[in-house]
Amino acid sequence: MLTSAPVPPPTVKPQQFQPLLSLTPNSTPLTVSDIPLGTTDTTTGSITQAGEQQKAAVEIRRVRPIVRSVKRKLSLLSIRTRPASLPLMTPSDLVLAKIGRHIVTTTSKQKLDLVFIIDASQSMKNDIESVRLHLTQMTDLLAENGIDFTVGIVAFRDHQGFSIVGWDFEITAQTRSILKIKKVLKKIRCRGSEKAKDALIQAANEVRFRPQAARRFILVTDEYATGEASTQQVLAVLNHKQISVDVLGRDEHFQRTLSRQCQGIWLPISNLRY
Repeated sequence: MLTSAPVPPPTVKPQQFQPLLSLTPNSTPLTVSDIPLGTTDTTTGSITQAGEQQKAAVEIRRVRPIVRSVKRKLSLLSIRTRPASLPLMTPSDLVLAKIGRHIVTTTSKQKLDLVFIIDASQSMKNDIESVRLHLTQMTDLLAENGIDFTVGIVAFRDHQGFSIVGWDFEITAQTRSILKIKKVLKKIRCRGSEKAKDALIQAANEVRFRPQAARRFILVTDEYATGEASTQQVLAVLNHKQISVDVLGRDEHFQRTLSRQCQGIWLPISNLRY
């Protein structure tokens, strides 16, 4: 009977692991600047010291930072806001709408005669055009509130040689046609200087108002008010004629006093330029 020789167990050779980075005791430690950036591959660098070259395997991995997503709430002015709930209005729209709202809340009568007292001096061309373009922001508001209103225009300028006495004063009679008023505003010639105080008194005496209608001026000027009349004389005439006055003008004592004493509001004319 044959017997097989015992099979010796397999010998396992111990595996030697080479450290990722081995340096001699006298070698200089690696710093951040020694590690190449911008790679995802395993690179092998060499460090030479005292005539000996040692290879160090340095594994560089790109670490992706963790960025938390933040959900922001929609602001009040958003493209998702419905146009009906947030109408888009320019400052020029707002300034005339504000005057219209003030008229609606302070006028006790259902009949209103509104007159624009417009400085037609040389620097007023753009401001007059802005009034023309945004006029309906005010007139539509008056109509929506059931006010029976008319609109007129007084354009004034002071220019030596432009007329016989150097003073030009044009009255456009009251009308319900907003289209006609816009055409008149477009044709106003701007030149010379102004005398707003004198224009207010002359307009109060010459404009023809409807019986039983509330009377209101809107002074539009980009200059400090001048003229032969004093502030007290202007206020006396306007109060006697029972004319309220709103002002789109300069920030000065006369214009602010005029609006305050004549039951109106003052707004800066610079709002018409945006």
